[in-house]
This record gives sequence, structure tokens and C-alpha cells, in this order.
Amino acid sequence: MLHWHAMGGPLDDLNCPTPTPGYALRFLDKLALQRDELWAKQRRIRQPQSAALKLGWPKGLPVQALLPSIDWASAVFKDKSAAPFVAKRLDEILFCNSKTVLSPIPRSTRGISGFVDSLPYVITAFCACKSEVEQSERIIQVWEHYTRIFPAQSKYTRHIKQYLLQNYACAKPRPRKAVQILDPLILGALPGLENSTASEPSEWNPYPAILDASSDIEMDDEGPATLLECRLSTYWFFHITNDFYATFEEPSTDIEEPKPCALDIWQPKCNFCELSLVDKEIIIVSAMLFLDTLGGESSGIFSTSFPENSGSPRYPPLYLDYDFLSSIENESEAVTAALSILNKLRHMIPAELLCKLSASLLKKLPQVKSKLWLVERAAFDLIKLVGKADQPELAVDLSLHVIEHMPGASSWHRDVVSLGLIQRLDFAVAERMLAKFASVVLEFLARTPENDLVEEEDLDDAILCDEIEHLVAPSDTELAKLLSIPFSHCFMLAITLTCEML
Repeated sequence: MLHWHAMGGPLDDLNCPTPTPGYALRFLDKLALQRDELWAKQRRIRQPQSAALKLGWPKGLPVQALLPSIDWASAVFKDKSAAPFVAKRLDEILFCNSKTVLSPIPRSTRGISGFVDSLPYVITAFCACKSEVEQSERIIQVWEHYTRIFPAQSKYTRHIKQYLLQNYACAKPRPRKAVQILDPLILGALPGLENSTASEPSEWNPYPAILDASSDIEMDDEGPATLLECRLSTYWFFHITNDFYATFEEPSTDIEEPKPCALDIWQPKCNFCELSLVDKEIIIVSAMLFLDTLGGESSGIFSTSFPENSGSPRYPPLYLDYDFLSSIENESEAVTAALSILNKLRHMIPAELLCKLSASLLKKLPQVKSKLWLVERAAFDLIKLVGKADQPELAVDLSLHVIEHMPGASSWHRDVVSLGLIQRLDFAVAERMLAKFASVVLEFLARTPENDLVEEEDLDDAILCDEIEHLVAPSDTELAKLLSIPFSHCFMLAITLTCEML
């Protein structure tokens, strides 16, 4: 019944009901006290060195072995009066003083064995809240305590920060306020507009953390391992098999901090709606400049200030810093993130810039030798974005260019020439677009014998029929009728029906 082979005790993994009754906490608190004293006595017999351990090292059971599970520890934090012994132990470990936890590991670790309190266990129990607001408050409370007793850039605070971010940055519900404080998004301001008339664009790094990470000087964190490092390296599941004869494990001092990269600003962890207009502008410009580098040389969409020759330009001439571009390891993910953020902010983006960027990528396509699919996807997604912006008429020429000069890109045709785009256009613009579309079709028919349209399987231009069919979206009966008449008549009928829809 005493379970000397493991620290969990006879009630290990006992389910914690919700709400947790006070009488259960009182019983488990008394049991924890008795078990702790019993184990301390046994340790003095089996490990005499344990009696000489300094303050901070448990002489009985480690805190993660006092209760049946971590859920019970969370319940104690909510009702400390019901479990005073365990509550005191939890508080002493969570809100420690620097003098105690910075004490070095004893030269002889035979008296310690596997009996080390787990700080991750206590932090997790303390921050286990259903409410996002309450959880944020508790995470911030932990962070403020450790930044108060240690320098902000010490290895201890970096370790605490990394643990909190790994466990709560992607949690659901997400404690957004806490994440913003722990890992704020600090962007590099756009170059001063006073230099916007300069002939040469400025080099710009929209995310200074990238440069800071590459030029960081290693801090002087050398020294003997401490009690705090042992607590940080001990996880609560260790107590399952640890016993008197477990070997003491040296703490891990490595901190695996994520390397900052461009995706951090196009996929911000903070609440996107709370970003300032200035930050949103920085994100927009950085995403567009990155997409402009696809397929080779940049076309220089910001080689001059925008609007050009304006007394009060919105954007200065600039190009992206090499370190920023070099931080992108997965180009496909970066393109997806950049396009996604531009779509979210499309109502803030000047449609002329989107149109210019789309045209630039379309122009590059014939010369692209590698990752053609990626540049193609970016170009066509941007064309769709132009159609959703405040000047959808700018997408007309781009869309018709794709239909006329890129018949092989049939999978994109019905995306760039869609019924949604036509519905967003003024009547006169839509009429001109369909007239141009019809002339493209008729020119195609004039160049190609009618029989060849059916016989030549590899003729990409034949896919144009599908595009008009998509615009008209006829019923099955109507489609059967269309398919039963000659090909050229089918085109003309489809165009007529489309015009009638307007």
C-alpha cells in the first residue's frame, strides 16, 4: 500500500471531480502531509545525505507526487484554505525567491536522487483556467514574478518565456493578452517619407528581430547549474517510476528558442484586429515586396514613392533587406501567408499596386524556370484579389490577358473570370468585358477548324467553352441542349445568356 517503488502513492491518478469538494481537498492535504513525513523518514534511513540538503530541495516527496494528479493541484490553487500544506508548497515553488533557487547543485547528488520539484507542473496547475481572461492574468502573473527577480534576458526568464509560449501560444482558448505581453510583435518602421523624393530606394527590414537574432552576442550565462534549472528540467510524469534509487539527472540548460522569420509578421500571434494602422501598413508593404521577388529579379513596385510625384506620398521608395528574405526557409508557406494577409487587408491596399504586382508576376511567367506553379499561383490569386478590391475594373484586362494568352492555364480561368467579378463591375465595364471576351472566342474560332476542336485532345484552347459554361451555370437540361448544338453556336448562345444575366 505504501508503494515504495514509485512516488505517486496508492491514490495515483485518482479522478478529480468538478467542482472539487472541499472535504476531498482536506483529506488529500492531510494524506499528502503524512506521506511527505513518511517518505522523509525513509529517505533519512536509506539516503542519509538527504538530511543535509539545503532549503529548496525536498527532503520528503517532490510537489508533483503529493496529489493524485495535476487536476487536484489546480483545484488547490482555487481553494487554498482547504489544503494549506499543499498550497504552501505550491506557492513556495511558483513564487520563489532568487536566493533560494540560484543555489548551486550540491557536489554530491546521492541525497537528491529523483526527488526534485517540478516547476512546469506547478505553472501548468496554476494556469489551468477555462476562462481566457483568467488564464491570461495568471500567465502574466507568473511572467511578471520571474522578470522581477531575474534580468529580462537571463537564461532563466528566457526558459520560462519559452515554456509559456510553447504551452499557451496555440492553446484553445488562446490567452491573447498574455501572448502579446510575452511575445510582442515589434515591426520596423517604414523609412522616413522626407526621403521619398530620393532617386534610390532604401533597404528596409520590416522585422528587426531577424537581424537581432543573427547578431546576438551570447550572454554570460556560464556557471554551476542551479536549483531553478533542475526544477525547470523536471516534468511531473517523472514521479511515476522514480524511487529511492533513481539516478539524479543533470538539468538541461539548452533553450530551443524559435528562430524569427518573415512568417511571424504575416501570421501574427497577437489579435489581428488590435494591430495599429501603421503596423498593418508595414505588413502590407512587406508582403507585396516579398511576392514581387518571386520568379527572379524584383520588378521594383516600390522603386519610386507611391503615389508617384505626390507632395504627400503614402509609401517611400524601398526594397526588402537581404536578411529578411534569407529568413524564409519554406517559400511556399511564405507565399501562402503573404497572400492570406493581403486578402484580409485588401480594403486597405491601393488597387493600383495590386494590379501592378499581378501584371509583374504574369510578365515573369514565361521566363520562370523553377517553381513555376508557385509564381503562377501567386499571380492568379493576386488577380482575384484585384477583383475584390475597391476598383474591380482593374482586374478586367488582367483576366482577359490570361484567357487570351494563357489558354493552358485552364484551371485558373474560371477563378479570374468569374460571375462574382462581373457582378462587382459597373454595367458599362461588364458589357465591354463580355464584348472583349466574345471577340477573343470568335478570333479563336476563326483560327481553328471546328472539327479540330473535338478531334485534337491536346488542344488547350478548347477549354474556353468550359469557362463560359461556368459563367452561365446552366441547369442539367440546359447544358444538355447546349451540348447538342454546334460548337460555335454554343459559344454565341452562352455569351448571349451571360449578357442577359446582367
